Amino acid sequence: MSDARQIFTTALRALRATGTRTPGRGAKSLRPLTRAALLTATLALLAPLIGAQAASAALVSSVSPREACAGTTVTFTGTLFGPVGTSAPVLWSDPASQGNPTLISTTAKTTSNTTATAVVPLFLSTETGSGTVSVAGSLPLAFTYSSLTGCFKVAGPTGPQGATGATGATGANGINGATGATGASGATGPTGPAGAPGAKGQTGATGPTGPAGATGGNGANGATGATGETGPKGVSGATGPSGATGPTGPTGNPGANGATGATGATGATGPQGVSGQTGPTGAIGANGAPGSNGATGATGATGETGPTGPTGPTGPSGVTGATGPIGAAATVEPCLVEDANSGRFLGNLQAAVNAAGQGDTLNVQGTCEGDTTIRKSLTIQGQGPGATLNGEKQSGSVLKIEYYGLVVSVTGLTITGGNAKAGGGIYEEGGTLTVADSTVTGNTASYGGGGIYIEYGTLTLTNSTVSDNAGGGICNEEGALTLTNSTISGNSASLGGGIEGEAVITNSTISGNTASDWGGGIFAFGGLSITNSVVTGNEAYYGGGIFGGSFTLVTSTVSGNRAAVNGGGIWIAFQGAPTFKGSRITGNTAGGHGGGIFLQGSQGGYSVRPPTFESESQEVSGNTPDNLYAEP
Repeated sequence: MSDARQIFTTALRALRATGTRTPGRGAKSLRPLTRAALLTATLALLAPLIGAQAASAALVSSVSPREACAGTTVTFTGTLFGPVGTSAPVLWSDPASQGNPTLISTTAKTTSNTTATAVVPLFLSTETGSGTVSVAGSLPLAFTYSSLTGCFKVAGPTGPQGATGATGATGANGINGATGATGASGATGPTGPAGAPGAKGQTGATGPTGPAGATGGNGANGATGATGETGPKGVSGATGPSGATGPTGPTGNPGANGATGATGATGATGPQGVSGQTGPTGAIGANGAPGSNGATGATGATGETGPTGPTGPTGPSGVTGATGPIGAAATVEPCLVEDANSGRFLGNLQAAVNAAGQGDTLNVQGTCEGDTTIRKSLTIQGQGPGATLNGEKQSGSVLKIEYYGLVVSVTGLTITGGNAKAGGGIYEEGGTLTVADSTVTGNTASYGGGGIYIEYGTLTLTNSTVSDNAGGGICNEEGALTLTNSTISGNSASLGGGIEGEAVITNSTISGNTASDWGGGIFAFGGLSITNSVVTGNEAYYGGGIFGGSFTLVTSTVSGNRAAVNGGGIWIAFQGAPTFKGSRITGNTAGGHGGGIFLQGSQGGYSVRPPTFESESQEVSGNTPDNLYAEP
């Protein structure tokens, strides 16, 4: 290894180190360098790129949110971000980080002419700290980095629901609403019948006395005197005068009249008497029948709700309901480990490992929780599709192989929930480890190897999947790694999102992995062989698919990968001279140069030779912005 390569190798490892690591038995001591050394070397390597980008610094006015955990997507607002879909470098600074680095560079993706987004990188900080962030050379903006302990807490399971309390007594009724408005008056009833006729008026006054009647006839002759002796006939006596008219009898006084003269002729009818006075007013007629009721007035507005009545006293406890039927069995089966050699059954994997003999076979059923350390050669086999080892995000690797010379085989298991400095799922300190027909997923590591970390041993991975681990899929520090018929996908790290270190890869897929710095799919100095495999859909700041030195690519495909700066498909560095045979490098994209292949120039003492194409059945085409770029 050249001096330049040695310096770069040591600096990259120091980037992840947080303290002196005590190697296992027979290991050689490593002294981590400060991150300043690596930053100096890295800045020297990237100085031309950074200088070229600084000329068009963005004007950034804000970042949202202003505090976040690692892995959170934040949005920058400003101007001069460039066309939509392009990328811009982001420099993150967290002085509160307990370990190096305190500066991390990633990329932001332009989403409009005034906005861009980026993912917060991981700093080793157990306390929330204030730092800064800048985009494409902009003035730094204040940014708060949430602590790792606050970001990665795992909630416990929800407890069973408590019994429902008895219903309280009904509250008192609210006060009555106000009386509605008075309805309109009813229509006037019909007129009553006419009153009875008034009494007959008094008889009018007697009219005046009529005129005197005509003179009555002569009075009767007196009686004849006795006949005297016949004397000589005397001379006839003179006729006596008429008798005086008798006085008028008193009116209306029927006294016996002296001999009333003959009734005088009836006097002429006196004039009509004066009409009698009007009789008194007739009695008031009876009241008419009552009019029909007026129409019902509109309903009055609802009165305001009365205040809530005081809570009634708690009612007596209800009678305990009958026990319900037994529920269906939980979908997660409890842990049961059988030692096939001794016939012993235990409910905990660590206890079963401790009790097992050298070379025993342990059959695992259900889900075994917690971390397990192995110090003897064993075969661990999952029984059924649900066989799982779950670290429950506690501090430590789910499986740790500690001693050299051990031979350990893991088959048919899902390994998840690990949370360690290195090797969240599996940590191999030495020995020979075979993993087959298994899945390593959902684990976390802050140093490297979120899924699997190989310190010095040998790992053979067959028909297996390593996916969705934070801190990288597999990190091969000083060991040997062989992958066959396997998939490495959806993992993330600062370098080597899928695989970091030397590897022999056959009939496998490396897809959808990300790195904030170098090598989204694979990062390797050398010792890398890829045959009949696919590297696709990976992303990084430099070297989206592969970031490496001397390696071989045989009948394989590198497509659809993306780099924010250079080397969308492949970045060739470290004095590399790769060999390609019958392979396709198509449809990759870079924000700067080398959409297909980027050959690093001589800055920093590195010298890179173009790849050797050993057959005519190569295809390097359809990459953006170019298929191959050789840096001066």
